[in-house]
Amino acid sequence: MTNKFNLKNLVYAAFLAAISVVLTRFFSIMLSESLRIGIGEIPLMISGILFGPAIGALTGLVADFVGVMINPQGAFFLGFTLSSIFSGLIPGIIFKYLNLKSNILILISTIIECFFVHMILNSLWLSMMYGTSFIVLSASRTLKEIIRGVITFVILEIYYRKIHEKLKTLINK
Repeated sequence: MTNKFNLKNLVYAAFLAAISVVLTRFFSIMLSESLRIGIGEIPLMISGILFGPAIGALTGLVADFVGVMINPQGAFFLGFTLSSIFSGLIPGIIFKYLNLKSNILILISTIIECFFVHMILNSLWLSMMYGTSFIVLSASRTLKEIIRGVITFVILEIYYRKIHEKLKTLINK
């Protein structure tokens, strides 16, 4: 993990933010106002894993602001920006401060990100926006988040095993 706020790292982080915007705004499916299926958080999580919590959080912030400007999907709500920030921050903290095998770190990151950010925070934000019961929203999003969590874990595991070391080497040149 490289924690430096230098131009090269910020450019790579901006690239990950751009990928997140594309995945979130153009390659996700809106089933209803409160249910979107997508994997736009994965680049934010990779940013946290690769660069640490601060740049991971910054990547989430940039991705959300740029995404809202390019293609708003509903009303802007600052809570979702906070969720995006946490999607980059959480894996960054876990990979920086826990000394466990990579697959365990990925599992912990995925579980916390899916449960805390998507099940709790995003359900809370949607409840505040639309006046729908938090419990009803959480229940309706549970199956989607379990499936998304498994997909996220598999993609991050593949990333870590096949790409992470090569990307770190490229960044540290």
